[in-house]
Amino acid sequence: MAADKKRFADLTDNDIGRMIEEKDAANTKRSTYNSVRLFRKYLLEKGKGADFESMEISELEANLSRFYAEARSEQGTLYKKSSLQTNRHGLSRHLTNTKGIDIIRGLEFKNSNKVFLAVSKDLKRQGFGGMEPSPKGSRSEKNVHTV
Repeated sequence: MAADKKRFADLTDNDIGRMIEEKDAANTKRSTYNSVRLFRKYLLEKGKGADFESMEISELEANLSRFYAEARSEQGTLYKKSSLQTNRHGLSRHLTNTKGIDIIRGLEFKNSNKVFLAVSKDLKRQGFGGMEPSPKGSRSEKNVHTV
């Protein structure tokens, strides 16, 4: 009986395709979708056209630079640093999967990455760093006094 079992499976292209599609968790897919939707809304509001996947690299890079600096919530407030990072990573996942473009590590995106880092530091300076201070009497504070 052991001789009848194959060591290697026979998978169809559909089986492999399904595995690739299901590799990301539902929350990751939702985050990617929301990041893409937000960037499309930004581009439309700025009169640039929503099809950023078809843009030349230089045009995409320029739009990303401005997006990082100009992005605001629906209420018009600045995003927290972590929210801006989430949107950047969502766009990166989308562009890596659809076009093979890496907006985080790609040399063509050097300027937009500088803008992203500058905006991130500015957000932190303004109190939008995303980290809330520990309340008084927190466990870590108690440990300091018992040492």
